[in-house]
Amino acid sequence: MPDRIPAWCGDFFCGADVAEHFPCRNFNCILIIYVYKMHRIWFTEISRRHRFLSPPTQGVAAMNKTILTALLAASAALSLGGAAQAANMVVNGSFEDPGFSLPTGSYCYLGGPYDCGSVNGWSGYFPLMLSNSGPWGNPNTPAGDVLIGIQGTSVAEQMLNLAPGTYTLSWIDAGRGNYGGPTEVYEVSVGGNVLSVETVGYGAGWMAKSLTFTAAGATMLRFAGQTQYDATAFIDNVAVNAVPEPGTYAMLAAGLGLLGLAARRQRARRAD
Repeated sequence: MPDRIPAWCGDFFCGADVAEHFPCRNFNCILIIYVYKMHRIWFTEISRRHRFLSPPTQGVAAMNKTILTALLAASAALSLGGAAQAANMVVNGSFEDPGFSLPTGSYCYLGGPYDCGSVNGWSGYFPLMLSNSGPWGNPNTPAGDVLIGIQGTSVAEQMLNLAPGTYTLSWIDAGRGNYGGPTEVYEVSVGGNVLSVETVGYGAGWMAKSLTFTAAGATMLRFAGQTQYDATAFIDNVAVNAVPEPGTYAMLAAGLGLLGLAARRQRARRAD
């Protein structure tokens, strides 16, 4: 058995230095390395106790290579699925990087008075404000310092480039509580299909929202206000994440099953 997991495995899963120092934060990578290390320790101990001769050792080594290959393949699929799941497909979904700096407590409009000019990743017409903006009642978003509002019939949209698959859209909203009408109603649509109609009350606290959709290719994400008077729903922390295929977990389970099979074979050999 090699002294450590191959460098290419560390490079593939978690970065160049994982094989030596294990700084990786990817759970799948940590799992495969842990299983690999435990298998190596187990093999070393069995070899020491039974003093395998060359032919059996070669056979076990071949079996170990097969098991490791299966585990790596399974973890590769799971790791890639996890990476896709973790990656937010929305550009500037937290609105923390609008492309300019707002003075403390201030705000601007995209496509309106006090024009922002542009907001990184987004188009439409909507107010962008700081969390401590007094004119907007100090929205106090829990997701950073910058957020947007869906005010009346305003629109915030972004074109997404999505591979074929299933995705989860998540965001948080709250109601403006220092000015305007009793409720703001807005639609959430993807690719022109309205997936949800949300009603946010005056002064409502921050609430997490999510939904699932399927898409492929260029897809427009859109938050569109439906209220014909001045009311505002605050929006923040918008994210679109891929949902991993169930088969990736089955592949990892199969690889771990091979490891268990090897252990049973070794116990049977010891009994003989």
